[in-house]
Amino acid sequence: MRLVVKKSFIDSYDKEHNEIFIIPIYFDEEENINKSFWNGAVHPRNSKGQFTNKNVADLTEKEAECLIKALKKEKYYNVDGIKVHESKYKILHESIIGLDPNDSEDQKKINAILNNQKNVREEIEGCKQLQKEGYKNIYLLRNNYSSGSNADTIVTKGKKMFLELKHTDHDVTKQYNRSITQARNVIITYTGNFNKQARKNLKDSVKANLKAEDVMIWKPTDENVEYINKKK
Repeated sequence: MRLVVKKSFIDSYDKEHNEIFIIPIYFDEEENINKSFWNGAVHPRNSKGQFTNKNVADLTEKEAECLIKALKKEKYYNVDGIKVHESKYKILHESIIGLDPNDSEDQKKINAILNNQKNVREEIEGCKQLQKEGYKNIYLLRNNYSSGSNADTIVTKGKKMFLELKHTDHDVTKQYNRSITQARNVIITYTGNFNKQARKNLKDSVKANLKAEDVMIWKPTDENVEYINKKK
């Protein structure tokens, strides 16, 4: 078999990553090749080095280790002790100067920039709380790094793991149910009310999730994070 690749691609990839992997990839007839490969996903791969459409929460321990190793090689900036991926770092510093709020198209751009910055700041806020909970070496990851559902962060607490960040007013259980395919560990920051019935609903959802590990809820006005433990 002969594989032809543009030299410019090899040079560009080698410059950024200092390594080249040539791995045979096999697709089922029904599998969407564009989804599996051309979306910029670095992983996940299965035990044979083939691309897989697994969600991050469904990866085996070895697959997760492989993905974490690849993601940590990307470029990050230090923000208050948190390693923020360059794509999100650029979002934080994107400017609206020169855009006219009276122009409808410019206003759409302004809204998109401000909304993206708000989302990244909320993620960093969650990461700072994780630091207080003893999590270390926190990487805030780029979007769409795999072909399945992604987690927001890599964290270390005894071992390296994926952890999802959620932010909501009061829909805590809804946000948790969204996180199930993204990571086994999650911290949900909420700013509104979280009553007794809502807490019960969340506990029931966590109990029903066989893969749930650290599930935390936190209100910024409180100092302490509440752990929802499925074993209790």
